[in-house]
Amino acid sequence: DRRAFCPAPAFIMAGSGDEAPRRLCPANSDTPNKWVALASSCYMCLVAGGIMYGWPSLLLLLQSEDQFAELCPTGKGPCGAQEALYHWIWTVSSSVCLASSLVTGLLLDALGPRVAATVCTAGVLLGCALIALHESSSFNVLLPGMILISGFGPGVQNACVHTSNLFSRRSTASSMIIGAFNLSYAIFLLIELMARMLDTPRRTLMLSYCVVVAAALVPAMLIMPDKPFSGKKKSSATETLLAREQSSPGMQSSPQAAAATLAVGRTRKTVLMTVLLSEAPLHHQVLSSPFIALLIWTTVAMFWMNFYIGTVASRMGHGGSVEIVGEHLRNEYIELFNLISPAGVLFLPVIGHIFDRVSFSLGLLVTTGMGLLFAILLLFPA
Repeated sequence: DRRAFCPAPAFIMAGSGDEAPRRLCPANSDTPNKWVALASSCYMCLVAGGIMYGWPSLLLLLQSEDQFAELCPTGKGPCGAQEALYHWIWTVSSSVCLASSLVTGLLLDALGPRVAATVCTAGVLLGCALIALHESSSFNVLLPGMILISGFGPGVQNACVHTSNLFSRRSTASSMIIGAFNLSYAIFLLIELMARMLDTPRRTLMLSYCVVVAAALVPAMLIMPDKPFSGKKKSSATETLLAREQSSPGMQSSPQAAAATLAVGRTRKTVLMTVLLSEAPLHHQVLSSPFIALLIWTTVAMFWMNFYIGTVASRMGHGGSVEIVGEHLRNEYIELFNLISPAGVLFLPVIGHIFDRVSFSLGLLVTTGMGLLFAILLLFPA
C-alpha cells in the first residue's frame, strides 16, 4: 500500500473533549509528507546516486588485490598495460554517465518517477553486485559493473530531484538532494578503508553494500509518485501569454516568445516579469539562450570533474610522484582527494540560499569562481 507512509487513521483526536480531529496527513493521500519524501530522496541519492565518482578509491582497492596484474610482463603490477586498462574502464564509464542522462530522462518522462527510480536503483544494485564478484583472471566483469552504476546512478538523482517542488524554498531542498548525491562519492572510500583496516575481502564488503542499495528500492516503489510532484501552478498571466503565443502563427516558432515579458503594475513604473522557461513548450526551452548557456557550462564542468577524478591516481603514480613521496603517501593523497571531493556538501546550504534568496546567476558565478580558484592553485608547484 503506497499510503504506508501516511499513518492510518488519517485523523487523530487533539484531546479528550469535544475538540475537532486534527489532520495528520494531506487531504490528497497520494502526496506523502514532504519531509518523508525528501529524506527518502536523499537516502536513494546517497546510496545509489554518484558512487561512480569514488573511482580513485575503488582503483586503490583493485590495485592492492593485483587485479589485471596478468597484463604485466612480470605478472605483478603496476605496469603501463594495467594502467591503460583502468583508464579505458573509467573513460567508458564516464562517457556512459553523460550519455545516459538522455535515456533516463526519457524514461522519467514516459513512465514517471516511481518506475524510473526503481529501474535506476536496480541497475546500480546489479552493478555493485558485479563489482563485488569481479575477478580479473576468472570473472572479469568490472567494466559492466562500472557501466551500470555510471549509467543508472545519475538517473536516481533525476528521479528524485522533483521532490524539491514540495517546498517553498525549492533550491534549498534541491541542494539537500544534490548534497546526498555528492556524499555518495565517499562510498568506495569507506569500503576501501574498511577492507584495509579490517582486512575484509572486497567481495564481502560489496555484497553487504548491495543490501544497503536494495533497501533503497523500498522508497523508490512506495514513496516516489507516478507523476513528478508539481510546484506552483501557472499564473493566469502566464497561461494567457502562452495561449496567445501558441495561437499566433508568427510567434509559434520563436524561442524568444517563451521569455516574453509582461507589463504589470501601473503605480510608479512598469514592472517586467519574465515568463518562466519551465512553463514554456519543450522546443522553446531547448532553443532558448539560457538553456544553451547552461548546456555549455555543464559540459565544461563535467569534463573538468571527470578528468581530475579519472586521472588523479595515475598522475600521482607513473608521473613520478610515487618515487618522490613513496607509494604509501601516494595512497594517502588519493584517499584525501576522495575525502575532499564530497566535502562540497558543506557549502550547498549557502549556494541553495543564494539561488533561493538572491539570484540564479550569482549562484553560478560563485560556484564557477570557486572552480577557477581551484584551477589557479593547481598552477603552483607542490
